[in-house]
Amino acid sequence: MAPLRLPVVSRVLFTLCAAPAAGFPLIDSSEETHASVCIGSSDTAERLLEICGIALSGSGHTSEELARMEESLGIAYYETDRLEEARAVFEATLARDPDEDRAIRGLGWVLHDKGDYAAAADQFRRALDISASASALAGLGLSLWDLEQIGFDELMTYLDAALAINPGYDWARREKGWRLLEVDRAAEARDLFATFLEEAPWDANALAGLTKSYKALGEHEKVIEQTGRALEDDMDPAYFLDLRIGSLFVLERYRQVIRDADALVEVSPETHEGYIWRARAMSALGRGSDALAYLASAEEILGPDIFVVYWRAKLMMHHGQYETAALQIGRNIAGDEVDNYDYELLGYIEYNRKDMAAARRAIDHSLDLDATIASAVLLDALLMLQEEVGVEAAIARFEEAMALGLSRNGISEFAGELVGAGYFMHAIAIRAKHPG
Repeated sequence: MAPLRLPVVSRVLFTLCAAPAAGFPLIDSSEETHASVCIGSSDTAERLLEICGIALSGSGHTSEELARMEESLGIAYYETDRLEEARAVFEATLARDPDEDRAIRGLGWVLHDKGDYAAAADQFRRALDISASASALAGLGLSLWDLEQIGFDELMTYLDAALAINPGYDWARREKGWRLLEVDRAAEARDLFATFLEEAPWDANALAGLTKSYKALGEHEKVIEQTGRALEDDMDPAYFLDLRIGSLFVLERYRQVIRDADALVEVSPETHEGYIWRARAMSALGRGSDALAYLASAEEILGPDIFVVYWRAKLMMHHGQYETAALQIGRNIAGDEVDNYDYELLGYIEYNRKDMAAARRAIDHSLDLDATIASAVLLDALLMLQEEVGVEAAIARFEEAMALGLSRNGISEFAGELVGAGYFMHAIAIRAKHPG
C-alpha cells in the first residue's frame, strides 16, 4: 500500500487558453458572443462547458467555427476530468469530418489519459499525417515513452521538436521537467522549473514541479519555502499542504504537521491524506492511543479507505498490537485493491510475532507483486537469517536492499539482527561499510 496517494498536477494540456476569473453573467461584454468566447477558449473550463453548450445550440456557424467550438467543448470536458464526455464530443466531430486533425489530437489525449497508449499513439500519428502539430508530436512521444518503445533521450527529442514548432507550448516545457524527475534527474528538473518560473511566477504546475524537485533532492527547507509561496497565492491548497506536511514530518516538526494536517482536512475532508498525517504525527509525539482513535474516527468519515486501514495497521504494529494489526491489514488483503505494501506490512507483523513461516508467505507475495521495494527486500534478508540459508546469502540480499535505497533505520535493523544471531563480526563489517 503506497503510504499516501498524492494529487496529480502534471495535467496534459493539448491546447493553450486564457482563463480569467469566473463571474456572472456568462457573457457580460457587448463585444463578445457565446460563440466567440467558445471559439477563443477565453474562459475557465467549467464556464466553457456552459458557454460552448449555448453556442453550439445556435445556428449560422460555418464548418470551421463548428469544429473550433466542439474542440473547445471537448477540451473543457477533458480539463474537468470528464473524459468520456470529451471523447464523445471529439468522436462526433470525426463522424462529420474524419480528417479534422484537432478532434483527432483531442481524442488522442483522451485515450492517453485513459491509459490506452497504443490507441493514443495511433491517433497522434493520424493527426501528424494531416498537419504538423506541437501537440500531436508531444503526444506521440509521450505515448511511445509510456509504451516503453522509446528511451528518455528520444522522448526529450519529441518534446524539443514540439517546442520547435511552437516555442510557446508551455506544457511541453513543464513536461520535460516532470519527466526528468521521473528518471531521477532532479537537479536538472529543478533548474528547468526555476527558469520557467522566472518568466511565469504564477504557474502552479511549474511551482509544483520545482517543489517536487527540492523534495527529491532532500532540500526540505526549500520545499517548505516554495509551498508557503504557493499557499500564499492560494494555489491548490490541498496539494501544496500535503507536500509541506511531508517535509515537516521528515524534519520532525510534528506539531506543525498537526496544524497543517488539520488545515488539509478542512480543505479536503473527503481524502485520506490529512487524517493520516495527523495520526502519524500524534504517534511520533507519543500519543499512539489517540492516533489510533483518530484514524478510527477518520474511517467513520471516509468509509473503509484502504490507506486509512493500512496506516491503522502499521501504527498498531508500531505500538506492539500485533494481533489486531494482522486483523486490520487482513481487511485490505481480503479486498480487490490489495498490493505489495499490504503483504509487506503483514510480513513485518508476522515477523514481529515470531511466525516466520507466515512472514515468509507474506513477503513472497509482496515480492511477487514488486521486487524493487527496499524494505521488502530487507525483510527477505532478515528471514534468510532465521531460515539458516547462510549468513553470506542473507548479507548479499541485504546489499540488494541497499542498492534499492534502504533507509538508515533498515541498516540498523539488519545489523541488530546479525548481532542477535551471533554474527558480531559481520555486523561490525556491515556498519563499517554503511555507517549511515
